[in-house]
Amino acid sequence: MNIIYVFYENFKKIKLAKIKFVKGKQVVIKAKNAMGKTSLIEGILLLFRAIKITNPVNVDATNEKTQTEIVIGRNGEEQYKIKESRNKEGKTIKLSVIPLNGAPEIPSKGKTNWLSNLVSPLIADGLKFFEQSKDKKTEILKEMMGLDFTQLDNKQQKYAEERRYAGQKSKLLKEQLEDIADDFIGVPDTPVDVAKIQDELSILNQQKSDYINYTKNLENYKTEKINLLARMKELNEKLNHYEDNPVQDVEQSKFDELVEKMNNSNVINIRVSKKKDAIDLLAKVEEAKLQYDDFKERIEKIRDEKINLIKKAKTPVTGLTFCPDTGEILFEDIILDEVSKSQKINVSMQIAMAGVREGGLKVLMIQDGSLFDDEGLEKICKNASDKGFQIFIEKVDNSVETGNIEITADYEIEV
Repeated sequence: MNIIYVFYENFKKIKLAKIKFVKGKQVVIKAKNAMGKTSLIEGILLLFRAIKITNPVNVDATNEKTQTEIVIGRNGEEQYKIKESRNKEGKTIKLSVIPLNGAPEIPSKGKTNWLSNLVSPLIADGLKFFEQSKDKKTEILKEMMGLDFTQLDNKQQKYAEERRYAGQKSKLLKEQLEDIADDFIGVPDTPVDVAKIQDELSILNQQKSDYINYTKNLENYKTEKINLLARMKELNEKLNHYEDNPVQDVEQSKFDELVEKMNNSNVINIRVSKKKDAIDLLAKVEEAKLQYDDFKERIEKIRDEKINLIKKAKTPVTGLTFCPDTGEILFEDIILDEVSKSQKINVSMQIAMAGVREGGLKVLMIQDGSLFDDEGLEKICKNASDKGFQIFIEKVDNSVETGNIEITADYEIEV
């Protein structure tokens, strides 16, 4: 559908205007600055909810409200008359959508959504797509392509955070392991059994005590043998007994070894405990690495899922797609913001036109037409006309008499 008729009363700089577009697609609105060119375009945009205006009423109006009426249709046949009045704060007082020539009724509760859904998201200026932020451009394209990565992006962000944490944890644990690795050279795998050593030392101490007593007694008996011949027989018997039943002396080296082992047991056991902790730390490093690899694999699967969704989605412009890794918009494999000016203009217009739903209002505005030469505008208009779009172009023209607005078109108009 296109715009067939517009009517303004007390709208911004326009006190009263009636314009009927008989046929054709291109409208050029020319005047000096501040004469009301933009008001003509903003009246259309406001009606179709493409912009918001807080004070739309003409400053000289005696009536504190503005009224707009637009008729839309196909091939010159009127299908809907849309009438709206607003107060000076810009709030709607009354809105009506009247079907004409057998057009279907619009539910009263759905009129506002119906109006906003009729037009392209870029109706306000088909060439302003590139002035949007990166996030806004991406949002517009995803909506047009039916792509919703919200859940995938949330998962990817979560896995990326967990992967980053696992990587940091693995790195930290490895550094801790490297710092203490030399401390465990020669450290046994099991701790020293202090109780066992104590038992062995107790036995050896007893043996040593027995040996000392044995030696002492032996000497006493020998002395008594010399000094007490009378008791020779008795002492000889005792001597023979002791000689026949000798007590083994303790091996000093073994005794010294156990004493040293006992003395070093605390140090060794501490080092054994640390070695065990280091082994546990190594296991945690391996576990963190497995977690990192797992999250990496999950992120790759999400990336593949995004690629498949992008491939299946219908792009509004041939050659336009998304980079699944960076989220950058690409045109013919080049980052969109880096393409040539002519390509930007072409892509922006194609996106703006693709934003109109089936059966919607094929209307676009160019609010800075003065920035383009005639050849550039001609290409833009031809591109729009080939696809059945009606295009309104606003241009500053100081040759137009002050107070007037000049409207020219590639078709007939009635003012």
